[in-house]
Amino acid sequence: MATLYIATNDLRVEDNPALLEAAEGERMGIIYCVDSDLFRADRYGCKDIGRNRWRFLVEALHDF
Repeated sequence: MATLYIATNDLRVEDNPALLEAAEGERMGIIYCVDSDLFRADRYGCKDIGRNRWRFLVEALHDF
């Protein structure tokens, strides 16, 4: 049976019971959606995600 896992901000692998259960199937697909609002500046010019945090997220998703 194929399983689809939708990843949220919790990218832990070791102690993630939902991910561990999903991985027990024959096939598994993983989806992670990036919210484009993270890159938009608010009225004060601040963004929710900066260059370093974005790089960390991309590396974490790659490792995931």
